[in-house]
Amino acid sequence: ELPKKKNGVPESFGHWDLLDSLEHQNQDLGLIIDLTFTTRFYKLTDVPQSCSYIKILTEGHQVPSDATILSFKRAVRRFLTENQDNDKLIGVHCPHGLNRTGYLVCRYVIDVDGLDPLTRPPQTTTPVETTTDHHPCRDHYRPPTL
Repeated sequence: ELPKKKNGVPESFGHWDLLDSLEHQNQDLGLIIDLTFTTRFYKLTDVPQSCSYIKILTEGHQVPSDATILSFKRAVRRFLTENQDNDKLIGVHCPHGLNRTGYLVCRYVIDVDGLDPLTRPPQTTTPVETTTDHHPCRDHYRPPTL
């Protein structure tokens, strides 16, 4: 589960909460990419059989390595290629859901999909900041062009 605090009260949003939320929206999660640098968040028995699970050990407090970036891109690309005939979603998880996740998702859409980060609308900062209303708490995740 992902511990969070709001007004000093701990909150959590685990993968079962995500699956329930998606079910209510008639959407299916097809892949979980786990970027945590620990094994405490998931037991394979907790992942539904209809959902694939990939563990990419990703250290926190630093920009992901080239090998990690490549592993992430390959996992996403493989899933999208194998699931062209459906609308299954990819869930990307790191303990805070922002720095590692946001960095790798942004790298994917820039490097693979060709999004030009310099042509984004001027009122936005990054795709993650725009959609989550969060901001990276570590400046080293934000390249000079973002």
